Amino acid sequence: MMKKTLTALITASALSMAMPATAQAAWWNSSGNKAEHKHEHQKKGAYGERRALRELRLTNLQKKQIHEIRHEHQVSFRLKLNTILTFEQRKAFARLVAKQRAR
Repeated sequence: MMKKTLTALITASALSMAMPATAQAAWWNSSGNKAEHKHEHQKKGAYGERRALRELRLTNLQKKQIHEIRHEHQVSFRLKLNTILTFEQRKAFARLVAKQRAR
């Protein structure tokens, strides 16, 4: 019983040490240089969507329609948001929005 437990502990500790080393090795290619890695999976949210739309080469009419859709959703989102936020949270949200618009 003791021998099996000890073997299991040694195996688990060896695996726990090897797994990070294997993950780190994947970032480097065989010549020792850092491997090229595309971060497209990290482009989430509105920024990634806008970039994707930009690559579609939309017409001016399509751009205007998309802008209208976004505006409608933004207005309805803010109205619904105000119904669930407390007064202090609404003030904080308004400050954040003003700060974003100032950028």
